[in-house]
Amino acid sequence: MPEVCEQLFGFASFVVWVTVIDTRFRHPVRRLRELARVAATGGAAGVMRFALGGWVFDAPGEPVWFRDGAWVEGETVRRQDYSDLLLAFEPERGVRNEHAHQDDRHDGQPEAKRADSPQTASASRPLSRNPLQ
Repeated sequence: MPEVCEQLFGFASFVVWVTVIDTRFRHPVRRLRELARVAATGGAAGVMRFALGGWVFDAPGEPVWFRDGAWVEGETVRRQDYSDLLLAFEPERGVRNEHAHQDDRHDGQPEAKRADSPQTASASRPLSRNPLQ
């Protein structure tokens, strides 16, 4: 509802960028999958993007963000195992659907980790089965 968003916040749409770690149970993919399920159940999947925190830290301009509606299978944390499900985010150009490549970069050099990547929030406590708790 872009008109409601515009009226309430002054802009037509927004995206919530969520990075996931799991220091307690050491199953970040499972945790990401559960958070995505809760977002979908609550009707918020369309405004949320999820990534493993380590991926964002390691390669902020590379495809590390799961596409809207992508269902994550398995437990591996190897980014290349999910390459068909990932999007790149570049602050100056927004989300890109294609994979980022070395020669796509502005100067052809690997980019350093940037402070202007999306704000990250870590989810380190176990989820309740009730998303409202």
